[in-house]
Amino acid sequence: MALFLAIALTPILDGQEDHSDPSHPSIIDASAWNVRESGCQGTYIETWIRRPGTDTFDMSWNGGKDVADMAVSGSKVTVYRRGNKGTYKGTISPDGLSISEGTASWYLSCEGWSATVDESRNELGGQKSKPSQQDEAIEEQKSASEWNNEGVAHFKNKEYDQAIKCFKEALRLNPKSSRYWYNLGISLSNKDYNSNYDESLKCFENCADLDPKNAKAWYNIGTMINDRHPDREYSILEAYKNCVAVDPSYVNAWIGIAKIDKGAGDYEEALKALRNVTKLQPNNAWAWRERGTCYESMGDFWNAISNYNKAINININDAESWYSKGYSLIELKQFDAALEAYDNYTKMRPDNPSGWNNKGNALLGLGKYDEAIKCYDKVASLDPKFALAWYNKGVALGNQGNYGDAINAYEVAIRLDPNDSNAWYNKGNVLKALGRTVEADAAFAKAKELGYRG
Repeated sequence: MALFLAIALTPILDGQEDHSDPSHPSIIDASAWNVRESGCQGTYIETWIRRPGTDTFDMSWNGGKDVADMAVSGSKVTVYRRGNKGTYKGTISPDGLSISEGTASWYLSCEGWSATVDESRNELGGQKSKPSQQDEAIEEQKSASEWNNEGVAHFKNKEYDQAIKCFKEALRLNPKSSRYWYNLGISLSNKDYNSNYDESLKCFENCADLDPKNAKAWYNIGTMINDRHPDREYSILEAYKNCVAVDPSYVNAWIGIAKIDKGAGDYEEALKALRNVTKLQPNNAWAWRERGTCYESMGDFWNAISNYNKAINININDAESWYSKGYSLIELKQFDAALEAYDNYTKMRPDNPSGWNNKGNALLGLGKYDEAIKCYDKVASLDPKFALAWYNKGVALGNQGNYGDAINAYEVAIRLDPNDSNAWYNKGNVLKALGRTVEADAAFAKAKELGYRG
């Protein structure tokens, strides 16, 4: 059977691989068939001979003749039989060894038609009878499907140059095969993704044009555009949405949709995509955390915390979920719980200054100023230019009544970020408390100039 390669361009979370065996004896790829046809008009032994380089067969039986065409669309293979009574169709079974149309018939007056293939004439496997002179003539020229099969074999052996040559030959003979375009695209990207990027992308686009129900082609189109042209959000989103419209279980495409929508600030749409991810993969901690950040961005901190907790229950060492949970708890003034979250985070990420700054803020909210100041000093040791920690240290020192050191902290914060209106305003408050009215008024004026609204 011609293998429809399914190798994702990105390795994460892809469960879409097709494990079909390209060496399986199948009527789809045979150059000659012996067919036993059974129906209400009796049983016939027919010979089907493939025309070289095509998917068209000449049929003959007891002096009768017809022509049949085979059309491949994704995993569905349909046979159209053209005779003097019109054109009728049948569907090749998944195992590639029989043809049927349920209770329908190629013959208008007959129900219950079916056919099976005698493997002795199947050119891909089984025990072969001695080929006729006509068979030998056909074998002199490979069909498109035979080129494709040869390409699959080379691909499996990572012989990409040979695989590319074979798939191009298959397409020369049959440029309307979505399978061949897909296989060529995969081979090109596996050989040299960067050098073959444009050609590989075009192959997937051709595949999707010919077979719009090929979810893997749509996914690869979206992924490749996103890789080189992330600003083309509409095209990326369209490809991923086409993918999930065909295959709603394609998790990677839902993840792609969520990332684009979230990046565009469309948190409701991102949540819809992420709900599909967690439905398909309930133990995906990343997806639960991303759901939490969407709620957080919408100001729904309780729902955010609920989702962070689910992520943490899946992976207690998910440092980013502890960090984000702590942030939402501080917004809700749940300082004890926030402190627990940042205790966990700073144990996992001891060199991250933001974690120490936020732990200091939790302690500040609890009125534990000395401990908070130690956290802000830790930030300064990790990143001396972290202006916000100097501002927060000024707040803690001011709350202690240590106005001189508070002014020094605010001045460092202002030097690092001269446009911080809050630092100017708080500096004014401390100066006012010290009775330095003129300096305080100047600080207040600067804060107002920078947009401070109190």
